[in-house]
Amino acid sequence: AFSCSPGEKFRCLVIQKKGGFHTTPFQSTTMETDSLISAISDYQTYDPDPGSKPELQSWLDIITAYQDIIKIAEIQTRMTNRLKFGTAGLRAKMGVGYDRMNQLTVLLATQGVLSHLWNTFGKEQVEQCGVCVGYDGR
Repeated sequence: AFSCSPGEKFRCLVIQKKGGFHTTPFQSTTMETDSLISAISDYQTYDPDPGSKPELQSWLDIITAYQDIIKIAEIQTRMTNRLKFGTAGLRAKMGVGYDRMNQLTVLLATQGVLSHLWNTFGKEQVEQCGVCVGYDGR
């Protein structure tokens, strides 16, 4: 058995599963916290959307104060998972983070497509022929 008292080595993470809620120990190390803070800092550096700054700052506040373990787990997911390009293109909820649709993920995807075209056809060929970008406005 383990204890989930505040101040102990382990904190509790409550997970909803079929049949009810289960409590499991969760340990956050300084290295994990530092990596998450670094990921948020990197995101802030490249994100062109000033509207995301307040949410990113609130994430930093939550992480440094260790306020909400469930929110920290969500932040970690949003900052470490990446969108995958599939048969339907890029699809995700709108929001801040690498696993959401936002200005930064569109910029990163565009840069990835451009890099692929340059590597496949050469920069000169791509510049000569151009690229057409379209969208589905449904």
